[in-house]
Amino acid sequence: MGRIICVRVTDFDERGQGVAPFEKGTLHLKGVVPGDEILVEPLLPLSRGSTRYGARLEAVRTISPGRRPAEELCPNLGVCGGCPLSVLKPSCQLAFKASRIRQALADAGCAPELLSTVEPASSAQKARWRSFRHFGTDPSGRLVAGFYVPHTHSLCAGVPCKAEPSWCGVLAARLGEALARLKVPLYDEAAKTGLLRALLLRQGRPGRLVTLICAAYPPEEALVCFTELAAQYGAGAYLLINDQAGNGL
Repeated sequence: MGRIICVRVTDFDERGQGVAPFEKGTLHLKGVVPGDEILVEPLLPLSRGSTRYGARLEAVRTISPGRRPAEELCPNLGVCGGCPLSVLKPSCQLAFKASRIRQALADAGCAPELLSTVEPASSAQKARWRSFRHFGTDPSGRLVAGFYVPHTHSLCAGVPCKAEPSWCGVLAARLGEALARLKVPLYDEAAKTGLLRALLLRQGRPGRLVTLICAAYPPEEALVCFTELAAQYGAGAYLLINDQAGNGL
């Protein structure tokens, strides 16, 4: 649109992008958080008739006090599609979640005051972790199990995730290498061919669980490799056959 305006980011959208009021709609752009005051160039609507507009960031005039210091940020931020709230300090993450819950209560016709506060789980309690990786290939064509890069089907793989137990990433990397050696084919969503779809890793009170998600029953040697590898990390091994469109469990 060719003009530069100053706006204040007030929210996150469902993709983790910052949202700022603009005319009768909203601007959406990544790399900013609620509380940031920014100079942007508004762009065209994200789709025909939409009140959501893209924007090109020119400068950040005022940094939100809720933003984490750069040295505390995850090195995968902006590459991995997970944890969009990790740019905020923990107290601000809780405040943001509380505001969303209160809004949901209001939308349902309930009093927002029903929620007094949101508190983090005690570190003394065992947390329940869930990590979901998709099978694909990296730029070199190597089979990997990783997280989606934001708004794409490209994979972020081979980098440690600070938000999950370390064994998840190690097991996923080793399993990808083993299945590549066995030449187990990736599932092709368009052609409806191949096998490997995704990998679900969980850790909770029952222990560790790993679920291999395939479009059809894989070769016996691949299953043996999978179960033996899971056992090395003290995890139960499960196979889920999903021959439907999408990656739902």
